[in-house]
Amino acid sequence: AAEDLMFIEAIERKGYRVGWAPSATNWWHLRQTFSATFERFMVYSRYNVSAGRQWDWHYRVRRMYLLLLPFLALALAHRIWWLLIPVLGICVRIAKRIWNGREGRGLLWAINPAQFACVGALLIMIDMATFVGWLQALLRQPKGNTYRPALSEETPKDARQI
Repeated sequence: AAEDLMFIEAIERKGYRVGWAPSATNWWHLRQTFSATFERFMVYSRYNVSAGRQWDWHYRVRRMYLLLLPFLALALAHRIWWLLIPVLGICVRIAKRIWNGREGRGLLWAINPAQFACVGALLIMIDMATFVGWLQALLRQPKGNTYRPALSEETPKDARQI
């Protein structure tokens, strides 16, 4: 789950430049069902935490949900309208994700309510999978032990030096 980033970082530490070749792009697709997608992101999350890579995405997700707590407390203690602020924040996050993934499509495509609802549901589900995988990694792993991929003897000598 984190091995590609770790490989690129190792190459950059050696002073090599990483290039972008659009014709060599590998497209990644979601799984067929919500449960399969949840499972996939839970595994990604668990392996990222095991590799000590929480800062890649986990801490941002945690921070976002922690920012919701004061507004939830205000809504419970005062007025329910306080929940509009985090709801607006969630809507902005969804809209940004749709807009960044539009691949040249126009505004009418981006503001489709069904798409907005589906992307929102996916983002929340992926966030929950992130937390479940994070918890699984913390419960399974002894303190201070992080995943370090071993390079086998079959690995080319040049790759072992990275």
